[in-house]
Parts: sequence; structure tokens; C-alpha cells
Amino acid sequence: MLVEWWRSSQKRSETNRKSLEWSQMKDVSELSAACNRTSTETIFGVRTMVTFSGLDSATHVMTYEVFSRQKKVLHCLQALRQLWELGGEDKFYYKLVAPLTHFCFVMDLEKDVPEQICKEVVLPEIAVILGGEGATPFTSVAQMREAASKVVDQVEVRIKGASDIFLVEVLYGLKCLKAAGRDRAALLEAWKPQGVMCLKESRKLLAYLEKEFGKDSPAWTKLQKRCTEFFPLMVIS
Repeated sequence: MLVEWWRSSQKRSETNRKSLEWSQMKDVSELSAACNRTSTETIFGVRTMVTFSGLDSATHVMTYEVFSRQKKVLHCLQALRQLWELGGEDKFYYKLVAPLTHFCFVMDLEKDVPEQICKEVVLPEIAVILGGEGATPFTSVAQMREAASKVVDQVEVRIKGASDIFLVEVLYGLKCLKAAGRDRAALLEAWKPQGVMCLKESRKLLAYLEKEFGKDSPAWTKLQKRCTEFFPLMVIS
């Protein structure tokens, strides 16, 4: 009996340790590596984040990241619903647009979920996020994508023309456009970094532009120059 109790105690301690590691992750790149762990660890990690950081949008962005890789559509849908509610039921909420567009255009809903669940659960729920409470449920994935395209259009227009757009909005907007298959290179050639500058978000966007387009791209060069003007002591490697 004593041996069994000790083994059970050790197992609980290990589970709590792994859950704590997950709860401390606040960056999607960290989480991406953790996604390669076992399914049991994934469940414990996500459960811990949602339990203790459920009012933080980053929690649900990470939750979507995890379950989209595992093609768990209903879990992804729940994460989108949480983001939508935390964003004031605004479909243009900057942390929502990227995973929402990924869900609509990249996830293979017709393959990854049974047809009945898709029609009775997925399409009605995503219709609420895209159209608001009381929205008429979509009858097909094609109809859902048509509605999502209008959201992407607005995101593209805002990046292109809004002078007061924050850099973090540009970051998530570019991820949104990528998921929808839009031409980001042409858009970024005309883009001019304007408005309020934030050191943390500047670093994030610079890293993203370098990863996607390279340091020799016009977008990276323009943002690097703008950052140097605002933050003379900023170190850009």
C-alpha cells in the first residue's frame, strides 16, 4: 500500500510540474515546441492555462495553436468563441482575426469533422462570430468562407490606409492575410509604419517580417528605419 501511495504521489507531482511549465508559457513559439509532447501533457497544459489565465486572450490564442495542429476542430471553435467574447464580440479584434481566418480557410472542416457536426455545430457557431448573435447559420463551408473574405478585406484595407494602426494589429493582420492566401508582399511595399510605436511590438513585427520576407525586404527595412528613429538605443541584430 505504501509503495502504491508513493508512486501515485510521484505521478501527481510530475503532472503538476508539467502543467506549471505550460501555464508559464506566454509565447506561441514556446508553445509550438511543446505541441510535440504527448497528448496527455497537452491536455493538462491547456487545462491549466484556461483555468488560471482564462481572461487573458493569449491563453486562447495558444489554445487554438495547440488544437489546430491536432486538427481538433471543436476545441479550436471554443477558443475562437472565447477570443470573440474577450474582444467585446468584435470580429475585427486583432488577436481574433488571425486564428479566425486560419479556421475558415486552412482547416479542412469537410474532412476533419463529421458532416452532421459541421452543419449542426461548427457552421452555426462560426456564423455567430462572423455575424453576431442571432446570425443565420451558414449552410456550407463555401458560404462561411465568403463571409470570412469580407473580414479579410477590411483587415487589408486597414493595414493599407489607416494611419493610427498599431504595430501589433499589423502583425496579426499579416498572419490573417497569409491564412487567406492574399498577396502580402505587394501590400507591404506600399505600407508605411506610422502611429504609436511600442518597443515590444516593434521587435515582434521585425522578427516576423525577417522570418517571412527577409531582412532585405522593403517592409523590414522601413520598419527598422522607423524603429531607429523612435528608439535610438534599440539594438537590432
